[in-house]
Amino acid sequence: SNLSGVNFTGSNLSGANFNGAYVEEIDFSNTIMFGTKFIGTKLFQTSFENSEINSANFMGSVIRDLSLTNASIKNTDFSGARIGGDLSNLDLSGNKFSNAVINHGNFSHSNLSNTDFSYASLNSANFNKSLLINSTLYMADLGAANLSESNLSGTNLLKSYVKNTNLENIIIDPHTLMDPCFSNNLIDKIQCKIFRL
Repeated sequence: SNLSGVNFTGSNLSGANFNGAYVEEIDFSNTIMFGTKFIGTKLFQTSFENSEINSANFMGSVIRDLSLTNASIKNTDFSGARIGGDLSNLDLSGNKFSNAVINHGNFSHSNLSNTDFSYASLNSANFNKSLLINSTLYMADLGAANLSESNLSGTNLLKSYVKNTNLENIIIDPHTLMDPCFSNNLIDKIQCKIFRL
């Protein structure tokens, strides 16, 4: 169905089903969305400003040019979604982005703690000064991404692709899981280049 131009401002859309819909220039600002479904939905130039989104499902959706200013997004599943737009300065902790395609995405200064990015394509994404505490980036494509000054304490980075990735001043701790690609040791880096890149 085509819902272009509809205004849902201030509505309680908990449990609503937008699966497979085409959604363009729709205003979802100030809405409540508990368990709302957007599976396979196409969302373009849509506003979720000041909305409360919890346990929603955006699996396999295509998302472009969203406005998420002051939105609260918790326990929401974006697995396999294709996402473009500004995701900076947001609290996105505890959400699932596994297998998502978010190339060139801007996550700078966002809280991404306890977030699942396993197998995600994050090529050229910007994570500058973001919090990725206890998150997983297992097997993620981080090629040419900017992780500078991000907090990776307790993060799983095993088997992630990091060719040309900016890792300057990242914060790690003994619980951060990394492989030779993240090492400062020359031999480890050579091993990584031979076997991984």
